[in-house]
Amino acid sequence: MNQPTSLSVWVEVARSLLEEHGFDAGEVFAELGIVESEIHNNEGDRYSVETIAKTWRKVAELTGNASIGITAAEHYFQPAHWQALGFSLLCSSSLFEVFQRLARYSAILSDAVIISIIESTERVKLVISIRGAPEFIGDEASDFGFAALMKLFRMVYPQKLELHSVELIRQAIDQQTYVDFFGCDVIFGSERVCFSFSPEIAHRQLPMGNAELAAYQDRLSDDYKSRFGNNSLAIRVKDEMLRQLPGGEPTPKGVAETLHVSVRNLQRKLSSEGTSFSFLLSEIRQQLAKEYLAQEYRSCNEIAYMLGFSENSNFTRAFRRWFNQTPTEYRKSLERN
Repeated sequence: MNQPTSLSVWVEVARSLLEEHGFDAGEVFAELGIVESEIHNNEGDRYSVETIAKTWRKVAELTGNASIGITAAEHYFQPAHWQALGFSLLCSSSLFEVFQRLARYSAILSDAVIISIIESTERVKLVISIRGAPEFIGDEASDFGFAALMKLFRMVYPQKLELHSVELIRQAIDQQTYVDFFGCDVIFGSERVCFSFSPEIAHRQLPMGNAELAAYQDRLSDDYKSRFGNNSLAIRVKDEMLRQLPGGEPTPKGVAETLHVSVRNLQRKLSSEGTSFSFLLSEIRQQLAKEYLAQEYRSCNEIAYMLGFSENSNFTRAFRRWFNQTPTEYRKSLERN
């Protein structure tokens, strides 16, 4: 499996920050063992997530600013850094459409994350889950990415953008900096990153919306994704499972057809990556089940449906098998903590 990568904007901005603070970026990179010519692909637009995390940790150390990713996004990030995806986001007809494009093309920004949308009558949430341990991508580099998202949301929204809350995986530091930047309650130490909006704000029509231009940029993003996406079939299968779950339990045949491979090749390639279709489906369901149960407004019947179970009883049996307790017992344990 290829090592997860992200767009080179993270390293480019890190270089600018080092130079702004009087450091020789080339020397710092050399000290870290980073050779700028050793890039993931020959077009020179991606770096490994490990390299990016290491670079941003060093920037924070040298500048003495652990939250430097927040201010860096405000001053340095532009949508063009995200190539065609950045332009299509600017042309989206609503924030909800922005969220949909982010979920569809998240691997372009970084194939170390999965982006999904959770919608209810009260909230629309953009949820970002990390593949693997959070420290793998680093707090400082993550701050820059999430702050860049927030900056883009504000660029497309015509008025002052009000969020209900923001959840971050990182532990609390310099809390006021984050509250001031996001302009809402910030919850630290969460299991995922989550931007929470009211449905009215998420679905409001945006003045910059242009369906024709957005569709053109989407085609460019599709081309980029097909050429430089992570070669791991497991990642592609999990992304497709996430899209199909609300419509029922994903099947090997259904996922294989979407990915344009045979069921036999799907199973064989997953086996070569040390996993299986059933394992990936169970892994996703377990992760989402805990997230959904933490949302008090969701009934167990609704959660069962969202996880692709035909009946709530099937969900309850699966949950007991996974965690040795029922969904109701798990929800009560959250209330006690």
